[in-house]
Amino acid sequence: MKNTVVEGVVRNYSDLYNETNTFDLPYRSDYKLPLADNAPIPMNQVFSLCEDGIRMYNGTKSVTVENCTTKRMRSGIRLYLAEGGTITDSYAIDNESTNFNLPAGGTITNSSGNFGYGPISDFRLGRNNQDIELTIVPSPDAIGPHNIADVQGNGHDIVFHRTEGPLDENTTRAIVVTGSNSTIVNETEYPVILEATASGNKIISFGPVTDNGSGNVVCTDLEECDNLDCGGDDPFSVIEAEDFCDQFGIQTEDTEDVGEGLNVGYIHDGDWLKFNAIDFGRGAIAFDARVASKSTGGDIEIRLGSETGELVGTLSAPSTGNWQTWETASVDLLEEIEGVHDLFLVFSGGININWFTFARSADNVNLALDGTATQSSTDWGGEAIRVNDGNNSGLWGDGSITHTVNELNPWLEIDLGSVQSIDEIEIYPRIDSCCLDRLALFTVSVLDADRNEVFARSYTKAKIAPFVLQARGAEGQVVRVQLDEENPLSLAEVEVYPYVDKDTDEDGMLDGVDPDDDNDGHADEDDLFPTNSTEWADFDEDGIGDNSDTDNDNDGVVNSEDQFPLDPLEWVDTDGDGIGDNIDADDDNDGYDDTVDLFPLDANDWADSDVDGIGDNSEIAPTPINLSTRGYVLDGDKVMIAGFVLDGTDPETVLVQGVGSELEGEPFLIEGNIVDTVITLYDLDGAVVATNDDWDSDSAEEGVNAAANATTGAFALLPDSKSSAFVVTLEPGIYTIHLEDKDTLGGVALIEVYSVK
Repeated sequence: MKNTVVEGVVRNYSDLYNETNTFDLPYRSDYKLPLADNAPIPMNQVFSLCEDGIRMYNGTKSVTVENCTTKRMRSGIRLYLAEGGTITDSYAIDNESTNFNLPAGGTITNSSGNFGYGPISDFRLGRNNQDIELTIVPSPDAIGPHNIADVQGNGHDIVFHRTEGPLDENTTRAIVVTGSNSTIVNETEYPVILEATASGNKIISFGPVTDNGSGNVVCTDLEECDNLDCGGDDPFSVIEAEDFCDQFGIQTEDTEDVGEGLNVGYIHDGDWLKFNAIDFGRGAIAFDARVASKSTGGDIEIRLGSETGELVGTLSAPSTGNWQTWETASVDLLEEIEGVHDLFLVFSGGININWFTFARSADNVNLALDGTATQSSTDWGGEAIRVNDGNNSGLWGDGSITHTVNELNPWLEIDLGSVQSIDEIEIYPRIDSCCLDRLALFTVSVLDADRNEVFARSYTKAKIAPFVLQARGAEGQVVRVQLDEENPLSLAEVEVYPYVDKDTDEDGMLDGVDPDDDNDGHADEDDLFPTNSTEWADFDEDGIGDNSDTDNDNDGVVNSEDQFPLDPLEWVDTDGDGIGDNIDADDDNDGYDDTVDLFPLDANDWADSDVDGIGDNSEIAPTPINLSTRGYVLDGDKVMIAGFVLDGTDPETVLVQGVGSELEGEPFLIEGNIVDTVITLYDLDGAVVATNDDWDSDSAEEGVNAAANATTGAFALLPDSKSSAFVVTLEPGIYTIHLEDKDTLGGVALIEVYSVK
């Protein structure tokens, strides 16, 4: 798609506060949103009157958008459901919910947008591995509760350019990052916020950065940004000391150790080396270093986060007799290191260091790597051996995905070669937009050497990668993944880790005998997350604990908006009777069954006799009290007289009109009509209640009269005409109206009386 402009219209929600007629929906809902827990209608937020500008749906293959513009649509250029997407030389501005989004692996180049009404990009559904170059257009009048950008998903390469001139420096909005392992260059002064879930990201930013995550590398000092790509070394392989990302006080020199190259030397007390974003995975327990010392040796402190950060171990390097006489020294860590951290080696004494490495914890060995994978069938070249090749990319293009034919109950197995005590099984599903549901309604089981099932657990859908389940020491040789429906089975990787007895909650009891390993008050036999003290249940069987899951029943409605968060068939209870609308026979509890109620969510209405979309009880129909047409008024005091009676006990507001000159126009074409009418209202005692000459002579009265006229459907009076009208509130009683000709010439006139509701 190219050279296309799509432009729509947006309205501010605050416009709805101008809907003041009693039949208007905002008025009837007390200016609240019934399906959002009756939250007030927002004052500073827009909605579009149009659909998405450029939109792709499921089944769309690769699409390119070139030199296109979208303005004021629901979303701008929205490609996240396509299999592939490229946007170039395009512009998206003032769109409601987002301006851009992409499928996994998508690309944006030389394009721009703003965040006036929605984020510049929302990375819908956390699509991964996007390559984005966007210019952020200033949005000084931005409204609505959105961020500048919502960077979800993993593995992106993103550049946000700035435009010339001043930016919105006082904005409270930010570029918010929740995903991992992305490189983001922010050339603007806008702030960047890394949320708690963000890890392993590399951020270069001219604006301030708040890092609430872990293992992120952040640079706001341009002199330090050259080393930003440094890091990510495998801690269980040899890391050369000279490959540091930052240092203080040291120098490098040629080494005479095996392998030659360089070593780090000239070390003094307090000198340090930094290595960025080291991923220790499930655990490291020991540290080895290749050291030399001609003096008395020295110490290497192993710290996390900074040179003064958490101390996890200290290695004492011995004297080796010469600066180039090398030995390998080892030390057990004070505690097991897990996850991603910046690593600091802090020195004291006189030593050289050539390389170092860490030893894995016993449960940090992926048993599947040495296993044999088979599957029920193979299609599209997705061989089973891909599931344990060490490549966990969920993208088909990375050559890492298995694929069976479309069949009933397809399966994949990894034979570990011998019986193992199995702890965690980590499954990486496919993440291409075409195939997000390929791992749904599935069972993971462990079989012993005789193929007897020793562990099994079924799930509805793998929402996250990796999808982790605990087999809790199941003794088995084969790990099996099987769909419980007809579909192809596609997986990126399955990792299997051994069970090692430890004391998770540090209560002095090993997990093997502790009935509650995480001390959360839920016995292990009933706890789906026995080593996670914050989780124990998973209602929708999606692998995410209920305390972390934003949609516990997987019905598509987030818990905060779901009145039945543990019932996938219900989410709303309109009448508050405790019965969800989907099974409630009378949702609004008005006594009329939903099958015959034309307004099943409105207790005030159930019928619509004139089929105009307004319930009969809310219908504002004009109610004439008395109508005299084509009455003839003579000259002098020979006036036209009409009478009416208001019964009941409550006051009533009425519109009274004396119509003259309008009668000569279409469609009446009455000749001899009065031009200038005067009307006077009398009560039963003959007292004047109200009178008028020229209905729009007073601007305030004109507004009231016009509003009443429009509401009741009375005869439309023309601006600057000499007809007369007034609105008056009357007590029940008997009244008469006198209509006279101000010019005393006589002629035809019309009296109208309408009840104003």
